[in-house]
Amino acid sequence: MNVCGIMVSKEKSTRFPHKNRKLFEQNLNILIDVCGKNNVYMFTDDAVIAEKCKENGVAIIPKTENFDDEFCYLDALRFTFFSIEKKYDYIVSMQCDSIGHKKESVIDAIEKLKNDNHASECRAFDCNGKQSGFFVFKSEKLPDKWYHMCAVVSDGREIHYEMEL
Repeated sequence: MNVCGIMVSKEKSTRFPHKNRKLFEQNLNILIDVCGKNNVYMFTDDAVIAEKCKENGVAIIPKTENFDDEFCYLDALRFTFFSIEKKYDYIVSMQCDSIGHKKESVIDAIEKLKNDNHASECRAFDCNGKQSGFFVFKSEKLPDKWYHMCAVVSDGREIHYEMEL
């Protein structure tokens, strides 16, 4: 199975300063375990995150001037994917600000999407039905909008404020 991992990070966070710096490494390690470090990419303008990624053998896709501080996550994901020379069948994207995910949940999501002929995306939700911060996409169906989706339950959750830790 030909899978890449993509993370998207911005340096600035208004609600929780430098939250991505504090939270991204767990998900980066999951992507390295699932995809292999040569198949993981980080889109960022944060020098600290870029340096930690380089130390782990993860490729950096620099945030360009086309993206302001309030860019759309999916636009950055598409930009990153289409900037990669190597082609992949599946894309796993984990948000830097989500915690508590397990490698097994990511593998389950890949398998679920792989076995669903109609879905183009599999999203993770917590047990309360809230989106929990990772997605798997079929790269051939990486359009502007997603219409056919499957889902997995994950122990993870998104963090927006420091008090949520």
